[in-house]
Amino acid sequence: MFIYFLAILGVLLYFILKHKHSYWTRRKIVQEKPRFLLGSVDKRIFKSGNPTQFVRDAYWYLKKKGVKHGGMYLFYTPIWIPIDLNLIKQILVTDYESFSSHGLYHHKNDFISENIFTKEGEEWKTLRSNLSPTFTPAKLKTMYDILYNFGHHLEAQNSCSKRQAIRIRETTASYLTDVIAACFF
Repeated sequence: MFIYFLAILGVLLYFILKHKHSYWTRRKIVQEKPRFLLGSVDKRIFKSGNPTQFVRDAYWYLKKKGVKHGGMYLFYTPIWIPIDLNLIKQILVTDYESFSSHGLYHHKNDFISENIFTKEGEEWKTLRSNLSPTFTPAKLKTMYDILYNFGHHLEAQNSCSKRQAIRIRETTASYLTDVIAACFF
């Protein structure tokens, strides 16, 4: 009797898990075929140690299909992937308020994760509204020209034809200070 119970429980669990992996199919959205238990994650992530590998693979799979957006799974969590550049622009510029949760690791005490890409909710909206006036298309074009000119100056200053050792720390510190000062002041 106990064996029948386990068999029924196993079959029931299997169908529940299969149902979770049909989230995108039920919504008529193209998805990468999920693997049982792993979703779109497969053994490559465990070998390479690169957690973004499966996202990149899913993106290219969907891009080759020629769709504007699609879906994948992080184990059993559905993840939506926009492909079309106009759709991405609409999300980032027009509909950004609806997409304030990015699903990335963020901890206030972790210096590396303390950036605009990992912040969520009100904190992200506040930071975005504060930074948006700084990065208008006109200002970005000016910043690009400044970076380009400083890059050529840096290249000429540290020409490889001199065959001398370059002090990377001092050189990059000087370059970054000059660029930041020129761009923002």
